Amino acid sequence: MPIKLQIKSIAEREAVYLAWTSGDLDRRILRVRSNPDYGFKVKDKEQRDLPIPDDLLGFCIVIPNEY
Repeated sequence: MPIKLQIKSIAEREAVYLAWTSGDLDRRILRVRSNPDYGFKVKDKEQRDLPIPDDLLGFCIVIPNEY
């Protein structure tokens, strides 16, 4: 199911390489990091943490429990 991320400060290419391990649901943080397993590096080494919006947080909690 495609998801449109409504997160400011994240590029589409960065969003494509997010994994479940990129998020800390308890702290409500999304980590934007390089992913060498897939040959992806963040632009200009701009690794950062972003807050997870409420609507995305709810989705992240529901999906793993369904599969």
